[in-house]
Amino acid sequence: MTKPALKQRNFNQPISAAAPPHRLLPLLLALFIGSGCAALIYEVVWLQLLQLVIGSSAVSLDDWRSAVARCF
Repeated sequence: MTKPALKQRNFNQPISAAAPPHRLLPLLLALFIGSGCAALIYEVVWLQLLQLVIGSSAVSLDDWRSAVARCF
């Protein structure tokens, strides 16, 4: 039994048919940016509420930092 001959690829032709279309790239970029903006807004709101509870002095912020460090 002989093996079938492999088809030779012509390297002079472009590979445009093999490249996937990038139609989803703008949507993924918008979702990535939207997620980052939402995270920053959430962080600012959360810190403002935290300052209402424990205050914004250096001692209270150090207490909060040490409490978080104990969790890890």
